[in-house]
Amino acid sequence: MTDFATVAARCGYVTYYPHAARHVGVKAAVLAACIIEWQQHAGDLGAELSVEKIESITALTYEEQRAARRVLRAANVLVETARRLEHKTFYRIDIKAFALLAQGSVT
Repeated sequence: MTDFATVAARCGYVTYYPHAARHVGVKAAVLAACIIEWQQHAGDLGAELSVEKIESITALTYEEQRAARRVLRAANVLVETARRLEHKTFYRIDIKAFALLAQGSVT
């Protein structure tokens, strides 16, 4: 019998915020949870995540990521910083705005 820790280590898993999903949709809430997790270990600009990395964590395709980012930007919770010369994009969730959104204080 395989225990949860073994399955999680082999397959990976991501948690998300169901209350936020009610306002931005499940895919955007999953992307936000991924960014929040990674930005805790990043600098002020946020987490540097590639499309491939996000897909490996969340299973969201490039188009699904684009749509989710659009929704999160429209909700004023996602801050994107592009370093085009370095070919890097940094993502950061405004935690205060996200908390208000998850509580239903913002639409």
